[in-house]
Amino acid sequence: MRKKVSLVLLVAVLSAGYAQAQVNIGAHAGVNFSNMLFEYPKSYINLTTYKFKPGYQIGALVEIDKEDTPIGFQSGLLIATQGCKTETTIFGSTTKTTISLTYLQIPLNSVGIFTLKGTPFIYHVGINLGFAVAGKTKTDGGKEEKIIFGSGKDAFMKGFDLGSSAGVGYQFGNIQAKLVIYSSLLNFSNNKDVKMRNLGLSLTATYFFGE
Repeated sequence: MRKKVSLVLLVAVLSAGYAQAQVNIGAHAGVNFSNMLFEYPKSYINLTTYKFKPGYQIGALVEIDKEDTPIGFQSGLLIATQGCKTETTIFGSTTKTTISLTYLQIPLNSVGIFTLKGTPFIYHVGINLGFAVAGKTKTDGGKEEKIIFGSGKDAFMKGFDLGSSAGVGYQFGNIQAKLVIYSSLLNFSNNKDVKMRNLGLSLTATYFFGE
């Protein structure tokens, strides 16, 4: 009962704090350059190199700003692709594989403005909640294989990815353009001997309506 009362009080305080806030909705798109970090046991001989894979992100963002507060809040719903390209060389023969992952992402970011030599820049720091909706691997000259997410014996990786995100950019009228870096905070591998994480860079643009 005490927990329920505390939750109601917290919601009431947040609602009151943002009652006079300005809410802006924006259309969002960007280009991703993603890679994956694999950590193996020290005894493992790794013959694979991992390279960045281009992708995209698209969706909608909501930004909440309050005039007397220097920091705002930004969230939304995005479809984002991640993954990497790999090259494995054994006895002079190289096999190239592409790992493609698609996530439904919910960003939860603090946003603000800072000034550098008289020029205002925007920034954000926060986390991403990522829910895998599709995945596949494709080897050059071979067939595609679907990636199974979850915790079952046939699952390649977990379907949830908690990531950190930081970005900096500039606002041109209603358009925000940013350079963003991101990285997984949790290991989502189902193999107890291998750790897997997403990482990468993004160039994004968001058009906010009615600002």
